[in-house]
Amino acid sequence: MRFSGTIFLISMLFVVLLTIAWFVNPGTDNVDGVAEIEGVTQSTGGIHKILTGENKRAPKKNIDLGEGKLRGRVRNAAGVPVAGATIQVMPIDPDANILTTQREIANFWECETDAQGMMTFRALPEGDFVVSAAHEGAHAVARAHVVENGAFAELTLQLEPSVTLQGNVVDGEGAPVVGALVYPVPAGEDNDEGTRVYRYVPVKTDESGKFKHPLVPAGDWDVLVVAPKFATRRVTLLPSGKNTIALNEGEFIQGRLIRAEDQRPLSNTRLLADAVDVPEESHVQRSNGQGFFRFTGLRAAAYVVHIDSNGYVGEAQVVLQDSHGAPGQDSMSIRDNVRIDPITGETKGSLATPESESTSPPGDESDTLLIEAVATGAIRGQVLESGVDVGVPDVYVSALVEGQTQATVTAKTDLAGYYSLKGLPEGTYQVRAPHNTDRVLVVTDDATVNVVAGKQVDGPAFRAESGEILRGEVKDSGRNLIGEANVYLRQSSYPSDVRGVTTGEDGSFVFRGAHRDEQVTLWAEKMGAVSEPFGPAQVGDGGLQGILLPLMPVE
Repeated sequence: MRFSGTIFLISMLFVVLLTIAWFVNPGTDNVDGVAEIEGVTQSTGGIHKILTGENKRAPKKNIDLGEGKLRGRVRNAAGVPVAGATIQVMPIDPDANILTTQREIANFWECETDAQGMMTFRALPEGDFVVSAAHEGAHAVARAHVVENGAFAELTLQLEPSVTLQGNVVDGEGAPVVGALVYPVPAGEDNDEGTRVYRYVPVKTDESGKFKHPLVPAGDWDVLVVAPKFATRRVTLLPSGKNTIALNEGEFIQGRLIRAEDQRPLSNTRLLADAVDVPEESHVQRSNGQGFFRFTGLRAAAYVVHIDSNGYVGEAQVVLQDSHGAPGQDSMSIRDNVRIDPITGETKGSLATPESESTSPPGDESDTLLIEAVATGAIRGQVLESGVDVGVPDVYVSALVEGQTQATVTAKTDLAGYYSLKGLPEGTYQVRAPHNTDRVLVVTDDATVNVVAGKQVDGPAFRAESGEILRGEVKDSGRNLIGEANVYLRQSSYPSDVRGVTTGEDGSFVFRGAHRDEQVTLWAEKMGAVSEPFGPAQVGDGGLQGILLPLMPVE
């Protein structure tokens, strides 16, 4: 019995060791349920990659699979499709603050372009992604938004020869700063998304404080350097690469937050100081019990200081100049805190430089940036099932300033079907519920709502009802049916809400939940080929059938 027990323990230990070895270096057996992933996973240095291949395996860490679709074409500088380019698709948060969101990208999808320079992904979760392409020393980076169960997100990446941004980062004593994040920023004030996308691919300084960034196209570049305990710094790099960037403690803004209605201090309220030249750089503070606040560790730049609260709105602009100096520059310049009225844009005057480090500034309060907080209002209503007073959860309702087409605030209904649109400045709004499901949401009351500051007002109720169906086909100029073409629908009452579906292999498409008696416009696209628009056409009982969208050939 003792001998048998020993054999059993040895056998169990062997099984445990085999299991651990498999998890450390898994094989390539197929796993059920992930047939939409076009590839196998490999683990290298903690980064999981999905590579093109015949075998399929579910990732082991933090990958959310979905039904989102992305496709694109890679071309060289001459416009010729590039086969064999390496594509990486990385999930991002487009609203992330680079000062507080510095987590590594742990997972990404990867493939190579085919003979026509095409890449396709079919199992992405809904969200925003950065797509990079590389081939023989040339690179390209773009951003894409992917939706579930909708049209393909499409993009074209044009490869350009890259340049290397390099330098070293030191502190005020000349010691290297290790682990600083270096973000490429286009020189000047260009905030176009095409170049700002490079903020999603920063590099870190090494143990010597040096950095090297190889993934930017030729041109003039700055870098924004972010490191804990230092002020961020934006620097225009020298082409020689001999760039030494010294970080210091930075500048400060201090002020006070008061209520517009009674001039009393507004305490414990979150404020943001957003850099004007780098929109993703945002510093966070809260007002104290007397309404005072103080931002420290700021670089010399223009900032918009504003309230980040559903209950109040208010802002002011501040311009800071460098009082520390920089290597190779004059060591001292003035600090220029300029208060600007957020309504009229009128300059109110310069603010004196406070000398105290306390949260409450000494002396006359006129030395402090003053922000008046104006109370906001809210709208609350409900979305109900047709014919019964049962709430419909998880549908989106928006408030739009009367006469505009872009939503001011959007909220999702709770489990009981209630929506709450908060943080609305006083004024008149249209409450709308554009397409959410295969049904339509029909307003049962007046959709025009007057919002009163500091109060919650009743919003309209909506009923979920069956919508009309639109059917059609997409063909090319030779009358051949086109599979996997994107088809888009816009309704006249919701001009900013565009829906998309893809055609099946037979070239047919179906839109469900169209609003009856609406004017609709439809069109089709596929990698640069676009159809003439169909409509505006009236949707009646029975919807619209037999819609034909002929694609023009791609040049």
